Amino acid sequence: MSNQIKHRKLGTEPLVGLYYVSECIKCGWIGSSGELTEDDAQCLQAVGDDHCWGDTDEIGADRLLELMQSGAFDKPATLLKSEPVAVLYADGAVLTKAECGNCFEICCKVETPLYAEQHAPVAVVLPFAEKVISKLRRFEECASDNQDVDIGRHWFDVLTQLGLLNRVQRSPAYWEMTQQGEDALEVARLNTPK
Repeated sequence: MSNQIKHRKLGTEPLVGLYYVSECIKCGWIGSSGELTEDDAQCLQAVGDDHCWGDTDEIGADRLLELMQSGAFDKPATLLKSEPVAVLYADGAVLTKAECGNCFEICCKVETPLYAEQHAPVAVVLPFAEKVISKLRRFEECASDNQDVDIGRHWFDVLTQLGLLNRVQRSPAYWEMTQQGEDALEVARLNTPK
C-alpha cells in the first residue's frame, strides 16, 4: 500500500451488507467496496474525463484507524464561499472592489482578500464513523448505569477491533472502554454544535 499519497478522497456510499472497506493503491481513495467495479474491484473515482481504474485492496480496522488518525484525508471544502469585497494591502490600506476596478482579481491573488462574512468550514462525518460513535456512546450510557449494553454482538467485535473497547472477561462477557474510546467520544463531544 502506498503511504506516499498525501491527500486521500473518501467514498460516499454507506458500508452496508457484504461490502467492505477498500483502499485504492493508485489514487488513495478509501470507501465502501460498493463503489468499485463489480467484476474486478477497480477504483471508479473521477480523474479528468475518465476514472482512476486503480486496483484496490480490502483493509482492516487497524489500517482504517491509522489513516483516520493520520489526517491523510482531503479536508472538506468550505461551502458557500463568498466573493471577496475588498483587498488588504501589506501597508494596512484597504481598497474595495470598486476602487480596484478591473485589476481586483489580480489584487486578490497577490494581497489579502477580505470577505463580507466568513463562513465556518463544514465538517463532514462519514456515515460509518457516525455509527461507530453512536454505538460507542450507547455503550458508555449503558455501562455508566450498570445496565446490559444493547449494541449487538457484532458491534462489540467492531469496537474492539478498532481499539475503542477492550474485552476484559470471557464468561460472563465483559468489556470496558479504552483510553482511545474515551478520546474518540471526547473529540465527538467537542465537535458537536451546541
